[in-house]
Amino acid sequence: MGLVGVAGGIMSEVLWVDGYKIDRASQKMLRELRGGEWCYGSALREAADLAENTQVFYRMENYLEPSGLVLEAARVEDEARQFQLTEEGEQWVKRNAETVLGPETREEVASMAAEAYEAGTSAKESVQDYRKKVNRVKNRLDETREDVRDLEDQEENQEATLDMVWQRSEDNRDRSKESRERIQALESEIEERADVGRVSGIEESAAKVEERLRLVEERQGGLARQQAERERERAEIASLAKMGGYAAGGAAGAYVVLVGAAYLIAPGLAASAVVAGIAMVLGIVLAIGGLVYLRGRRSLTVIDSESEAQVSAE
Repeated sequence: MGLVGVAGGIMSEVLWVDGYKIDRASQKMLRELRGGEWCYGSALREAADLAENTQVFYRMENYLEPSGLVLEAARVEDEARQFQLTEEGEQWVKRNAETVLGPETREEVASMAAEAYEAGTSAKESVQDYRKKVNRVKNRLDETREDVRDLEDQEENQEATLDMVWQRSEDNRDRSKESRERIQALESEIEERADVGRVSGIEESAAKVEERLRLVEERQGGLARQQAERERERAEIASLAKMGGYAAGGAAGAYVVLVGAAYLIAPGLAASAVVAGIAMVLGIVLAIGGLVYLRGRRSLTVIDSESEAQVSAE
C-alpha cells in the first residue's frame, strides 16, 4: 500500500477512551494542546479545521473532558474559555502518537516522504563524513602512536643521560670528600709545623733574653766597679782638696800674722829681704793650696755628673 493509502487510512481512524469517541477533529485539538500550555477555543478551532467554536466546545464537553484528557480553566462570565491537557492526556497522546501526530493530508504525507528522503540523504552524507572523520582520527592516532614511540625513545635516552649524570655527580662527590680530607690533613700538618716554629721562636727569644740579662749583669758589675773607683777617686780628690784648702788657709793666716807682726814689732823689717822671702813662700803656698782646692772641687763635680748620666742611660 502506498503513502496515499496509508494517509487515507490514518485520516479516517477514530479512537476510543473509556467509551468516549475521539474523532480526527478531537485528535487535532489534542495535538494542539501538547506542551502543557492553555489554549483558547478559537486556536483549537483553527487547528481542527472547524467552522464554529461551538463545535470545539461540544467535543470538549461530551468527549475530551469526560474522558479525563482535557481540563477547562476556571473563568468569570463572558471570559474566553481556555483548555489544557491533563497529565493523563499527555500520556495518552504519547501512546497514540503514530495516529494522533501522523500526517493529515496527502500533501503532508508527501512532505513527510520528502523530509524522510532528505533525512536519509543527510544521514548518508553524515555517515560518509563520519567515515572520513574516522579515517582522519585513525591517521591521527597512527601519528600519535609514532609520536608516543618517539617520546618513549627520548625518555629512554634521557633516563640513560640522567643515570650517567648521576654517576658523575657521585664521582664528583667522592672526589670532593677526598679533597676535603686532604685539606684537613694539610691544615693539621700546617698547624703542627706552626707550633714547632712558635716553640723555636720562643726558644730563640728566651736565649736572647738570657743574653741580654747576662750583658745587663756584666754592665751592672762594670758600673759597680766604676762607681767604686770613682768613689775612691772622689775620696782622694776630696782629701787633697781639703789638704790644699787647709794649706792655703794656713799660709794665708801665717802671712797675715807675719806682716802684722812685722809692722807692729819692727816696721823697718817689713821691707827686709827675709820678710819678703817668707811672704813670697807663703804666697806660693797659698796659691798652690787654692789651686788644689779648686781643681778638687771641679773633679768632684765632673765625677758626679758622669755617674748621674750613666745611671740615666741604664
